Amino acid sequence: MVSSERGGKETVVVKLSENWNLNWYRYNITETGEEAYEVNCCRGGRGFYFILSKTYTCKCTTNPTPAHAMLVLMRPHRWRRLAALGVEWRGALAKAPQDLKGLLLDIGFPADGAQRVLGKLQQPLPCQHGAKVLQLLHSWSVPDETLRAAIARHPELLAATLAELQATAEALQASLPQDVFSELVQKFPEVLLAGRSNVAELQELFSSWGLPWEEAARRAPRLLLRVPEDLAKLLHFLRKDPLGPQLSADQLAYVAKNYPMLLLGTLDAERQLAPLVQFLRHFLGVDPASTQCIGLYAWPDSLAVVEPTARFLVEDCGYSLEELREDVALLGYSFEARVHPRGRFVQHLGMARLPLKALTAVDDNHFCQMVDAGKDEYLAFMFQLRRTARKEQNQERSWFSSRTLEMD
Repeated sequence: MVSSERGGKETVVVKLSENWNLNWYRYNITETGEEAYEVNCCRGGRGFYFILSKTYTCKCTTNPTPAHAMLVLMRPHRWRRLAALGVEWRGALAKAPQDLKGLLLDIGFPADGAQRVLGKLQQPLPCQHGAKVLQLLHSWSVPDETLRAAIARHPELLAATLAELQATAEALQASLPQDVFSELVQKFPEVLLAGRSNVAELQELFSSWGLPWEEAARRAPRLLLRVPEDLAKLLHFLRKDPLGPQLSADQLAYVAKNYPMLLLGTLDAERQLAPLVQFLRHFLGVDPASTQCIGLYAWPDSLAVVEPTARFLVEDCGYSLEELREDVALLGYSFEARVHPRGRFVQHLGMARLPLKALTAVDDNHFCQMVDAGKDEYLAFMFQLRRTARKEQNQERSWFSSRTLEMD
């Protein structure tokens, strides 16, 4: 933010765009009444700029009021005007940020956001080093908005050495088309934290399993931050482990292309996926490697959705396992938001069983048309059902709490 003051009053405020580094020095040009600024531009070079403002006059006063202002690069004839006043380039006098917090504020962090980033850093970091990292990232055309998001997620990006970041960039450039690399770094610069060796190992791992490396970089860039050994264990679980779904090579490639979050979000396959695989295999009697089942693995804690839905439909609503097997993917719809209230509402109306899609895939309007009921009536029933469920849960908690106190 650059401000101009005349007579002790702030009259013009100019917000520099993300292309600018706020290193500037102000000069008064008394003969013209203008003010010149010496500015270091991260991407556009350095030079002298002056404030160009448009004014308007309020109906209630005759005094012009600044309405809009911007910094404009001075043309050579204006440079000569400065030279005549004895003004030369004075980079040593540029007002650069004096600490890392100032550097974060310059790229648009709010004060509290900058403080949170500093709190996450394991040790104090020289401002000069952080400035060099940002300058390197700017050289790859990473916008400040993206930088703020990346640094908020990974403050260690500021502490990385330039050699490490450049080495990772070279490894990515060698393994990906230039347009893919550019898009990757401009949207997710934190991938440069992966390290040259990890990039090579991940590429070799994808190749050995027949997985699309370039597609993964496009669709799930943060996958490049996974530890190769951990990802290798997950791929083995999905492909060959008896506790896993035992996907074919083609199915594994299909997962990498269409469900990259499965590879990104599964940190412990035996804990997160094995129980669901066993439920599909032994309770429902379906092949856990089938196309309908594959999509279920990508959801976080999907067993908590699939199991209560399946048991409710079979044990409370009277659907057969054969009916559930016909479209297993329907079990992935929310139990609390759709399946349970709709199943209970059908019972409340005394209707015969509807097709499974009526309780899962269709929206509320279509469902209400199928049961010939008003939407307001259904929503009122659903909210009352939830209130009753919460009341029962609170009563159970109170009972357990009282029992615990008695035992103590």
